[in-house]
Formats: sequence, structure tokens, C-alpha cells
Amino acid sequence: MRFVGCYIDKKKRDLPVMAGSGSMSIPKCYRLCRAKRYAYFGVQYSKECWCGNSYGKYGKRSKSECRMKCSGNRSTFCGSSWRNSIYTTGLPARRRPRLMEFVRRAASGKMSFSAFPANAAALNKALRGRCRCRNINRRICVRNVSARLPLSRCSQHSVGWNGKCSRAIDGNTNQNYGKKSCTHTRTATGAWWQARTSRRARITSVRIYNRRDCCANRLRNFVIKVDGRVCASYRSSRAFSVRTFRCNAVGRTVRIQTRNRVPLTLCEVQVFGRYAKGRSRSRTPGMRFVGCYIDKKKRDLPVMAGSGSMSIPKCYRLCRAKRYAYFGVQYSKECWCGNSYGKYGKRSKSECRMKCSGKKSTFCGSSWRNSIYTTGLPARRRPRVSRLPLSRCSQHSIAARGKCSRAIDGNTNQNYGKKSCTHTRTATGAWWQARTSRRARITSVRIYNRRDCCANRLRNFVIKVDGRVCASYRSSRAFSVRTFRCNAVGRTVRIQTRNRVPLTLCEVQVFGRYAKGRSRSRTPGMRFVGCYIDKKKRDLPVMAGSGSMSIPKCYRLCRAKRYAYFGVQYSKECWCGNSYGKYGKRSKSECRMKCSGKKSTFCGSSWRNSIYTTGLPARRRPRVSRLPLSRCSQHSVGWNGKCSRAIDGNTNQNYGKKSCTHTRTATGAWWQARTSRRARITSVRIYNRRDCCANRLRNFVIKVDGRVCASYRSSRAFSVRTFRCNAVGRTVRIQTRNRVPLTLCEVQVFGRYVGRTPKPSR
Repeated sequence: MRFVGCYIDKKKRDLPVMAGSGSMSIPKCYRLCRAKRYAYFGVQYSKECWCGNSYGKYGKRSKSECRMKCSGNRSTFCGSSWRNSIYTTGLPARRRPRLMEFVRRAASGKMSFSAFPANAAALNKALRGRCRCRNINRRICVRNVSARLPLSRCSQHSVGWNGKCSRAIDGNTNQNYGKKSCTHTRTATGAWWQARTSRRARITSVRIYNRRDCCANRLRNFVIKVDGRVCASYRSSRAFSVRTFRCNAVGRTVRIQTRNRVPLTLCEVQVFGRYAKGRSRSRTPGMRFVGCYIDKKKRDLPVMAGSGSMSIPKCYRLCRAKRYAYFGVQYSKECWCGNSYGKYGKRSKSECRMKCSGKKSTFCGSSWRNSIYTTGLPARRRPRVSRLPLSRCSQHSIAARGKCSRAIDGNTNQNYGKKSCTHTRTATGAWWQARTSRRARITSVRIYNRRDCCANRLRNFVIKVDGRVCASYRSSRAFSVRTFRCNAVGRTVRIQTRNRVPLTLCEVQVFGRYAKGRSRSRTPGMRFVGCYIDKKKRDLPVMAGSGSMSIPKCYRLCRAKRYAYFGVQYSKECWCGNSYGKYGKRSKSECRMKCSGKKSTFCGSSWRNSIYTTGLPARRRPRVSRLPLSRCSQHSVGWNGKCSRAIDGNTNQNYGKKSCTHTRTATGAWWQARTSRRARITSVRIYNRRDCCANRLRNFVIKVDGRVCASYRSSRAFSVRTFRCNAVGRTVRIQTRNRVPLTLCEVQVFGRYVGRTPKPSR
């Protein structure tokens, strides 16, 4: 049962069937008309009860015109003279049986027209405009007949000028706004209005009555949706008065939505179609009775969803909309929701027998007894929310020794003299920030304000998480301690003023839970190290790029090269390396040149590197040492210059000191020696003769196990020279490429041994 409104009646009755008269009340008339299977009933003139399946053909009136007290219950009103107080019985409106059934059966070929000769004219009239053949006796071409479907449960984007949504489904088609027959929303792009049919239907058309006293051109660009899908649209430079839109769609919810920035005004919306065949989908899917359970002051189901005129389906909808797994009806009129139940125990069903206030045929618990049902949704677990530790704080500036760490030291004393509060200089936008240990969903932030004085400074500020505002405060009243809801994901929590004041915080506490999985950071492993001096012999030796530069770009360049550290310098340069700091560290203030590729960040300065980690381990330079040589030999021996002189440890470069080798004159003269086992030879150092004849050693190669790893060819002679030679083997040979004697005063080999030397086979 639901009150519809106050409607005019006349001699040709709006509700045609009188069900009773005399001592009358609303529940009595409801029972009389429901027993007759009618969809609507009306009480009139305090004592009359009328029934029918449609209403409103003479128009609606204000409730004040239906204020005659019921003869059977003086506390309620039963219409007035020629005024019906109309209610629903909860039953569907019955179709008119004869003509419409005849149309359907004639269309299917189950009945001939001769069976109803008297209805031929009426049938022609009913089908006029619905099929192409005008002579119905000559040919049957009946389509499925559509009827007007009643709408209810309306809602809209917003309400402006008291234009509530129900005005579009009240049956009043007056197109003058002053007659209180039209809806009105606020000005917005995408303003909408919607209502629902009683059950799922095939909606064939929608008729819209536009406003006519003014502003009709607002309704020139909109769509019509059924259950969220567009079935019709309108876009024109011309406004209409009344227009019917074809809309072949199946669903329940009809929405009209603008596509331009205007208020939406509808004087009436009528929907035509037919209810879909088959059983209607359950209005309470997943609902199941659990049992009768005890309740106490600390509620078993903690959330009250509603009270008053209550029924089990209504409570189901309320709690399901809130995404709870269980609902309970109590004391005939209360609706409670929760995700668990039963902490006070179960009772027999007989203790939950108080009739529902909204539907007397069902039971809604009792005093301190819940009739509990499922909603069909899974029980939501409350995610564990805890206090998250903060570190790495910083702030706009420091005044009165109020350093940033005071707000995260655990001391909640609100007296500045106790050295527990931060303090910045006076500035617009002064800020304080700190970080969680890793990425988290931050649900709330608690701030302890200063109390010994100056609390009113903290009256206009925002809270940001990773640069996005999640909460704000603006008030003429100062607070002592306040918790701000802040549903955001990130690491850095910043509190920033919006007026020109110093920022003072005595403690900041952050609550939430760490985000699942790894943070999808675009720069994993990146961490600021500090500001370091650079010189011509670079601290980070490899330049990875220059020009339009940012910190993430330099990170990617150096990480791709597998370096452990990178530095941005002079706003545009990117340097990489595996170690840093050989020239010393400086204050951050010396690395404040804005990045050329991102002006909001800093990229070092002149001869100053802002150094960061890439997250990769520093590549160690493999340990390279001098490898002892043995088993020497050479092309030939001249002037007693035997081969062992080059590996005796004597680096004297005077031949007379018996420290140098000597071969006979030949093209390709050579000298060689071996390491103790297989090694990666990285370099070979040669000491040339200096007392004379140094120019003999100007064209030669160095080989390892027969493969050339280095060579030298020049017009200039050298004294001592180291040759890079990245090769693996044991035997090192030095061989001339011109016709000269080969003289070597010392040969030193550097590298590292590799693997184990396999044992020789017998």
C-alpha cells in the first residue's frame, strides 16, 4: 500500500467499482479492493470505498482538498466531496480483457473476426495507425499492442526552483511551470531525470511534454536511456511541445539526460510498451532467512539503515545498497545492517513475531530481537587500518628552532615551550611533509594543534598525498586535535597552509594500510643521495645525455647502462657512475638549478651534481693484480741478453746494468713468457731501453696464446708504456714487425686468474 495522491472524481467515476460504504477506514478499503484484485483504491467523502485499475482522468489536486476524517478512524483522512484519496493495493493493474485479448488472438490467427462482429468498428479504431491495412476485415496485420506503463521511484540530478522529480509522473500534463507540474534541475552538463517501471518491460516509445510558458529551447539536445543504454536521442535547433520518441529497448529504468549545459525541465513523461514475458526477475536475489537473534545496546548488526514504515524487501534493498552481507528487521519498524551476526545468541522463530509496520502479513523481529536475512553479497572484511610510521620529514623553513622532526617524535604535548612543535617562517603556502616507509592507502590524518597560543593560525590548509589534495580545512574556529578523512594512495603526506601564517604542528599521525603488491613506481630503487662537487676529472665519469633533462629521464639513461648512481648537473647534463663523492659533499641549497625538462624539480648546478641511486648494485671493478711470469724464451740471444732479464724484477733501463734482453737482428724477432695458470690479461707494461737504441721498439704486436691483443706503431719511441689487452690465455709474446733486434728491459703482465687449470692427463 502506497499513497498516490488526491484526485478529482465525477459522476462517471474515476475508480468505477464501489466496494463498500459506511464505517470506513483506509485499511478496510485496502482489504476490500485487494480482495477484488484491483490495483488502486480510493476513499471518498469519509465513508465510501472505490476500486479500479487506473486513475487520474479528471486531474490531481492538493492534499489539502482530501482532509475529511474517516468515519471508521477519526485520526486519518478519507478524501472529501468528489475527491478521492487514492492508494495502491500492491497488485498489478489488470488488462482490459475483451478488446485487447481479441486483438492478440486475432493477430495470432486463433480467432476469426466473425466471432466478434460487434467489435469490428472498435477494433478498427484501436488499430488505426498501428498497421498499414485500413480495412481490418480484409486482412489481419496486427502488431503487438503497447500500453502506457506506470512509473515510480523517480530521481533526478538535482532540484532547482522546487521542481521535484515526481512532477513528471503525477499525471498532470500542464506545460506551465507556474502550475507546479514540471520538474527542474540545476544548470549542469548531463543533468538527468529517471523513473522505473514496476517490472521489466519492452519499452517501445517515450512521450515527453516540454515546458511552454518559457525556456522550451533548453530541451534540444538529449538522450533517452533504458537501463543505461541509449535507445533514442534528439538534437535540433527547433524546440518541441510534445513529442513521442521510438525506443525499442528492454529494461526498467528510463533516464532522460541532457548533452549540453542547461537545466532539465520535464512537464510529463509517459512510457509505452509491454511487460516482458516470463517470470519477473526476483526483486530480492540472494535473500535467505537466517534466524531470530538477540540484540543489545552494542548492536549485533551495527548500522541502522532505516526506521518507520518497514518491510523485509525494503530493508533488503537498503542494506544491499550499502553493500552489507546481512540485514535484520527489528521491533516491526527498524532495519539494521552488518557483515556478521549472532554474538548474543539465537532464539526460536516464535520470539520474532511482531508484524512489519509496512506489510502486516510478514514478521519483523520483536523487541531486541532481529529477524536476520542474507542480502546475497559477500561479507566485506574491514581492512586493517593502523598507524603508519613517518620519516624523512622536511618543511618550508625553520623558525624559533621548530624543526620538522618534532611533529613525528611521538610527543603530543601541545605547548611550544616543551619543544614538541614545528615552526616555519611566515609565508603563504608554508608546508610540512613526511613519508611512509612504502606506498600505502592513507585513510586518515590526525593533527595536534598548538594550544599555549596561536591556535587560530591553523584554520585554512590542505592535506596532500603525493601532491594530490585528499582533505582540506577552512573555518573561523580553531581546533585542538582533529582527525581528517583522507582516502588516498601514496607515500608523501604534506600539510600546506592557504593563508599567510607560520605553520606550527605539534604532532602528525597517519593511519591506513600498506598497499598490496609492489609499488608501480616508474623509478624503482631511485633515492636522492645528496649534492656533490664535480671537477674536470669527473666524479661520475660517463655522460649519458644532455639537453632537455629531468630526473626520471637521467634515471632511465643510467639504469639502461647498468650504473649504480646518476647525477644531474647544470640543469641539463646527465652523468653516470658506480662511485661518487671523491671531491666532497655540499648543502642541497647549492644544487637548486631547475631542470631544463621539468621546471618543478632541481638538477644540480654549475659543477654540482644532484646524485641519486638507480637501484642497481655498484659494479665492482674486478680485482686486477700483477701476474708472475716464468718459462721465458726468445727468438735468439745477442750480446748475452738472455730472456730472463725481462722478468727478473729489475726495471733499470740501462743495458750496461745487465737488466735488458737482446736478440739478433731479424724481422719478427720475439720474446715470450707464461703465467702460472690461465688468466684474463687486462694489460701489459713494457720498459724500453734508454741508454741508446730506444727507437728500435716502434713497430710490434703483443699476443696472448697466439692472438694479437695489442699493437704499437709510431715514429716516437717511448720509455715505459702500458698496453690494454683484454684477452684470456697463458703465453704472452712480444714480436717486432720490422728488421731490428728486440730489446726489453722489463715486462709486467696485469690481470686475474680465471677458473681452475685442468690437470694434465697422463
